[in-house]
Amino acid sequence: MQAVHAPPPLQLWLNLSVTIGPEIPLGDTIDGHRCLYPITGGVVHGPDGVLGRVLPGGFDNYLQRADGVGIMDARYAVQLDDGTVLLVHNRGFLHLSAAGAALERAGVWPLPADLYHCRCQPEIRAGHGLYHWVNHQVFVGTVHYPLPDQVEIAIYRLA
Repeated sequence: MQAVHAPPPLQLWLNLSVTIGPEIPLGDTIDGHRCLYPITGGVVHGPDGVLGRVLPGGFDNYLQRADGVGIMDARYAVQLDDGTVLLVHNRGFLHLSAAGAALERAGVWPLPADLYHCRCQPEIRAGHGLYHWVNHQVFVGTVHYPLPDQVEIAIYRLA
């Protein structure tokens, strides 16, 4: 069956460089191995001149499932330079290659980018005003881990 409509294009909206604190292990749970990563800050910029910062105080409630898939479930806030605060609930999956999983088990982190892929679906909320449109938008993103305490997220909107 052919698609009735053309697929929607993606438009890069924001780049986030998020700093995180050391892992806080919760241990093994019925869902898998769980730990928290405190979000300590970061910077935000977009191709249309949007600038801001990631506010400290959020967490990624990370779950490592028994099948090896990592589940990201982060909640945090972003404050743009115009004062607008955006609430972000970012969920996603981290898939490691066999070589990436072996390195991680050996204590290596971060991994070379070609040994994993991580995709996310941020849900973003804003009050009334210039960014109210985000409340009615679907976003997806890519996630990279360049440093042990840094997460790079590119957020795209479905246009």
